[in-house]
Amino acid sequence: ASEYICYFCYELTKVFNHVYLYEIPGNHSRIDKKEEALKDERLDTLVSWSVCQSLKHIDNFHSMIHRKFDITIGEACIRNRNYLLLHGDHDSMTKQGVADLSLMLGWVPEYVIMGHKHVPAMNEFNGVRVYQSGSLSGSGDDYTIERRMAGKASQLVLVCNDNGVECSYNVMLS
Repeated sequence: ASEYICYFCYELTKVFNHVYLYEIPGNHSRIDKKEEALKDERLDTLVSWSVCQSLKHIDNFHSMIHRKFDITIGEACIRNRNYLLLHGDHDSMTKQGVADLSLMLGWVPEYVIMGHKHVPAMNEFNGVRVYQSGSLSGSGDDYTIERRMAGKASQLVLVCNDNGVECSYNVMLS
């Protein structure tokens, strides 16, 4: 995984003036069983660390993996807009979920970007836009079968300008 992401980021540095890597670990890389796992022990943190170490000599590659409130909540400022980054396993894409996050943080994000649910979605709650990415694997694993979820493998691409998200693309992978 580290090599694939490293290669992808390196190729982006050839095309764009600046490439920023943010990281929010998910819940599928726990070291131990869910009930016994420590919140901060997630193997995907090693992937992003490895990518950043491999590309630290590239001038236009920027590691942003330190931009977190804790391991489950990150923040990005893109063209002076506030984006909250979540995996989503502790959060719900609801009006109350956005309100809870805002109260906890002490500020209201303009955008919330999350995953976890394995299906793409977009919604808006009191002016906060919430974008949910699909899953690289789609459905068919134990989690999605047990919850009767079906969806094709996809990822979300957001194009941002000075006004925020200009457009979003649900990129189908299969």
